[in-house]
Amino acid sequence: MLPSVWWAAMQRYTSEAIKVSVCFTLSLAPAIARIHQHLKTTFDPAGIFNPGPMYPAM
Repeated sequence: MLPSVWWAAMQRYTSEAIKVSVCFTLSLAPAIARIHQHLKTTFDPAGIFNPGPMYPAM
């Protein structure tokens, strides 16, 4: 097996592990949070790249 394929195979997560994520980052300032949310919805409208919130208030 190619090294890159092996690495990708080792990075699989169960759906249960993804649903039980915890956010450990601090909140953003309101203006930065609006910009961040706008960029996130612009570049990933379906929310598939990072399905959970990155910050507690989002």
